[in-house]
Amino acid sequence: MNKRYLLLLYFMVHLSVFGQTPAVVDAIDFSSYETFPEVQLDGKRYLYLPEANLLIDKVENSTGNMLSVIKDGMYGAVDKNGKILAAIEYDGIELKDEYKGQWYEGISYDYEFIITEKEGKYGVINVKGREISPPQYDGIEIINKDLIGVKQHGKWGWTAVEDGHVIQQPIYDEVRKCYLNDKCVAIYLGDKQGMAKADGTVIIPPKYVFLSNLYTHSASYIACSENGLYGVLDQGGKALTSTQFEAVSSLGDIDLIKVKQGGKFGAINTQGNWIIPAEYDQIDDFVKRLAIVTKDGKQAVVDSSGKLLVPFGYDEIEFQDAEGQPVFPAAAAVMAPISYGAELSEVALKEKAKRKAIAALPYTIYVQRGEQSNRLDWSGKPIFPPNQLLTTDPFIQGGKTYYRVFSKDLYGVYDAEGKEILPTKYHLPQDQYAMTTDYNLGGIDLSDSSFIPIYDGEKLGLFNLVQKSFIVPVADQKISWINRHYLVVTRKLQDRDYAYEAALYNSEGQCVRGFDANVYDYHSVSENFFLLEREDQSLQLINGDGKVVYENPSWKGSLRKQGFSLPINENQDAVPFESGLLKISGDQHNLFIDLQARERRFAGYTAVGNFYKGLAFVVKKAEDGKDRYGVINKDGKELIPAKLEQINTVYDHPNLLLVRQDNQYGLWSREGKFLLNLEYDDIEINSSQRYVRIVKNGKIGLTTKDGEIVLPPKYDELFVNYEGDEHTWPVLVKEREWYHIVAKDGTVYPIKTQKKGAY
Repeated sequence: MNKRYLLLLYFMVHLSVFGQTPAVVDAIDFSSYETFPEVQLDGKRYLYLPEANLLIDKVENSTGNMLSVIKDGMYGAVDKNGKILAAIEYDGIELKDEYKGQWYEGISYDYEFIITEKEGKYGVINVKGREISPPQYDGIEIINKDLIGVKQHGKWGWTAVEDGHVIQQPIYDEVRKCYLNDKCVAIYLGDKQGMAKADGTVIIPPKYVFLSNLYTHSASYIACSENGLYGVLDQGGKALTSTQFEAVSSLGDIDLIKVKQGGKFGAINTQGNWIIPAEYDQIDDFVKRLAIVTKDGKQAVVDSSGKLLVPFGYDEIEFQDAEGQPVFPAAAAVMAPISYGAELSEVALKEKAKRKAIAALPYTIYVQRGEQSNRLDWSGKPIFPPNQLLTTDPFIQGGKTYYRVFSKDLYGVYDAEGKEILPTKYHLPQDQYAMTTDYNLGGIDLSDSSFIPIYDGEKLGLFNLVQKSFIVPVADQKISWINRHYLVVTRKLQDRDYAYEAALYNSEGQCVRGFDANVYDYHSVSENFFLLEREDQSLQLINGDGKVVYENPSWKGSLRKQGFSLPINENQDAVPFESGLLKISGDQHNLFIDLQARERRFAGYTAVGNFYKGLAFVVKKAEDGKDRYGVINKDGKELIPAKLEQINTVYDHPNLLLVRQDNQYGLWSREGKFLLNLEYDDIEINSSQRYVRIVKNGKIGLTTKDGEIVLPPKYDELFVNYEGDEHTWPVLVKEREWYHIVAKDGTVYPIKTQKKGAY
């Protein structure tokens, strides 16, 4: 029997301290920073690996799905569930992984490897525990998911991940991951580098001191350097130019390469021919086939042929988008986009669409000479008359570019061609905060409309850019949109302090209801219905023509106080008329109107809440005089009979209701069914936890939020592992006098204790 086999047998006997009969330990607990349960045995602290049924001393390191562990000075590796990947028999363990983009939970790894060390030799095991190579090499370097660099006798070669066979015999001073081509290998002899294929075929001999990717708009090349000068290679290693330049680099979204020669910059094409002579102090990256060049402290613009589009003479030139933001080259087509894993949010998708729409609008060239500035279109033609002292502030409205043009303290509005829409005669308010409060969009996106606010000092109006006319004339007032087609104009009452009157306008500029000292505000409850709020807090429902379609003497109350919130969903208010009904509040608790302004009550209930997605809470008096609760749909059908003692919403889960009857709890889905019947002593739902804690007859269990029983309620105590799988598993439970560790599938691991608390 050889020495290695004896050593392995020793460790198996030494570590497998537990058999099938549960072993009794001094104590068990979870730590706030350890993946595995902590155990006390014979006065010493250990970590317990449930899948392997082993005790270890510590977790040394973790990355991806792997953890390196230590026991009695020896190293091994396990997965996040404690399954052994590399036996605990090595002098050292190093974990290696790689992924693309920004890390997120659940990311897909390009590779995950375990480098093992024993008696000064190194081997490799993959993330599934398969040994690719035993410890037999002087060094290991992970090249990519298919190749592993190996060192023998001071030289490096590489082997195949698939079966560990040697592909390239060790002949190089160093091998590394190749950033020029991820399917190739970076090879080194001395301080010179080159590139080889996976099969060992040399593409670029190791004779360069520098190699780097060089991207043009549609292809990828390689910048190389030797003897202090630079040249360009194609991806096959063929020289496009000799090493004759002082520098080479990309030049933006064009198929040209920037070069430096004689201390000056120029550009060559991908055949190595000169396109722009080396005569400039600087050439900025090309944007839409134009570039800014600098010479003797002045700037100009050249096109892709090197022709001067905008002559020298400007102190500053900047390419700007339709919002006036500086623009940069688009990413080269050959470069892969960065992945951030999780799907983009709705807000992020909207912002992405917005930026794409802005990029599709014409860019401009901002130029400045001394104190004078102007804008040129992309052909180099001035948009505004030259030699005028102007400040131009571009903005986008309705998918078109416009400009606020400032001259001294005044401003006007011009179109994208520099034609006047509003003369330069308006003053911006001194109070910049008023610009954000006096004109209120109410969360409505009107960027696709033609409406803009016009300020003149402390006064405000609303202007239509397409019609080139004022919808609301400039006056001392505030403007608030209440939907896409209607807006409220409010102004102070002259004879009363802190009092306002309101008027209702439509987007055509028609005054639907004029100013009325008794009308405080208007609120949109549907596309064409509005609540008129009076100073005495009485409410009326009016239509889009301003006519009263419903009123009720008892309908009172400030909308700002009562709102339209519905307890069935704590995160989103119910929309008025969302289910075809509008609740009439005040001293009415069971009164609604429909879209025809007809009254409707639901018989048998003392109160009915707002409807949300067709459902509402109801209240009914029981024989004992106490309130009982239920849920009905908009047709009046009882989905939960009004017999419940309590209905609570579940934070962050609008589809769930926690209900109680006769001191028994259940979980109800807004889809109209019980997920957990009314039979539990308690149900605890935590938004930060994946599972629901249930208690029945004093015993604890776990379910999913869909009501599926994961662990039946049979435990006296239950503690989740916040650092474990799903921030839950395995769990520590107490059944009668014993604590056990239990897996998600109900497996009870062969270890137990009568004491919780290992530290």
